[in-house]
Amino acid sequence: MLEESLGIGRPLSSWPSPAQLLARFNNAEGTLPQPFDRRRRRMLITGSWFTIGTIAFWASFFALKNQLWLTVLDLGLAASAGLVLWLVQRKQVRLAGMIFLFVCLGFLLTVAGLADIPTVVAPRTLHLYMVPLTVYSVFLLQHERFAVRAAVVIIVLTCFAVLAMAPVDLAHEHFMNEAQRRVGAVINVVSATVLLFMIIDIMLREAKETSALELDFARAVATGEIQAYLQAQCTADGRIVGAEALMRWRHSKRGYVSPAEFIPMAERSGLIVPAGEQIAAIVCKALHAWEDDPVLSQLTVSVNVSSAQLYSGASTTKLLGTVHEAETPPASLKFELTESMFVEDFEAVRSKMEQIRGQGIRMALDDFGTGFSSLAYLKLLPLDQIKVDQSFVRDLPGDASAAKIAATIVHLGEDLGLEVVAEGVENHAQLQALQAMGCRIFQGFLFSRPVPIEEFEALARSGKPLPAAPRPA
Repeated sequence: MLEESLGIGRPLSSWPSPAQLLARFNNAEGTLPQPFDRRRRRMLITGSWFTIGTIAFWASFFALKNQLWLTVLDLGLAASAGLVLWLVQRKQVRLAGMIFLFVCLGFLLTVAGLADIPTVVAPRTLHLYMVPLTVYSVFLLQHERFAVRAAVVIIVLTCFAVLAMAPVDLAHEHFMNEAQRRVGAVINVVSATVLLFMIIDIMLREAKETSALELDFARAVATGEIQAYLQAQCTADGRIVGAEALMRWRHSKRGYVSPAEFIPMAERSGLIVPAGEQIAAIVCKALHAWEDDPVLSQLTVSVNVSSAQLYSGASTTKLLGTVHEAETPPASLKFELTESMFVEDFEAVRSKMEQIRGQGIRMALDDFGTGFSSLAYLKLLPLDQIKVDQSFVRDLPGDASAAKIAATIVHLGEDLGLEVVAEGVENHAQLQALQAMGCRIFQGFLFSRPVPIEEFEALARSGKPLPAAPRPA
């Protein structure tokens, strides 16, 4: 039964641990641009230390005033800021950001009603911190779904409006005299303004760097600097049976730029289309050159196709034209799609896939199991291969839930007559677990890193099993 394979109804002892659940929550956002991730960490660290410093002053003040609950609230916020710093250090950045956002919001609402009571002499000022908090939430959630971004921003702004317009008073006593309230109001206004400036400065720096990177990438595409690297797909004994073409970019000043940094930017800007066409052209040229080679002619190379290429009729036509112009043997080429492409228009994607497969080109589905498409779609698609996503392979063999999902994908592929490839295989324990499930083809650093085409050709022609490669730092 599929339910049993997925682990539904299994005993509590086999459920994922809290640490595994937290890791999945943090990994659910997928690959993010490195500049954004780097600045998000910086913003969380800066905001946490700013909070600890500010709260230390107010906690001391409220303690001297014998205001126990306000002192406890301040210490709780300081502890939450410390937790955020600890989570960032442990690379649980998404969770850290969410905790910081909602703890700060709850704290501001509570303390504004207990201590920051507006009077004729001193207006309420604590709600001013919600302005930088709103800007922070826009930055933090820019790669989340639109509904999440909109809901959080609306909640924060609504709280700001309520505190700004309504005389919310939960304490019913004013334990601060007017002079103290005026000093506190000045501190809050200055602190909120400084915090807002710091957040906007970080956002502007990211926007400037992203724009510069986008311009450099556009120039690289125009001048043909984009390179195609091949990562071997092997049997368990290290015999090469195929490869996946991966996009690489060597910047004239920065050297090699991480794909995690430029791929998301290229997809947002639309530059992924001409860059993808260049990669396809390089691979097609190589496959044509391999036709008379007794070893290389037996291999199949996968090329990733973006949603922009597939949804555009002109891009799809140009892609097929590249294959024909290079006189590429169609059976040696494979186009790889991601599951997320089917969310927008399943029928349109299926039609394009049938058009491509009608030319003799094979089709593969990448990242299977990470999206939201129905299993029923799988039998309707003209596929030759599915890939077990590395997010499931990463936790093998210790994570029982990941093992159940990976095994289900392998068995499902076998039942449908599809070739199954496990990607992200980095150690022998993962390899053995996948072998036990029935998987026969593997891709990952255990066998080979992505290498230039010439180096891959030498590896394949040598006929030697690929050794285990160390994971790069």
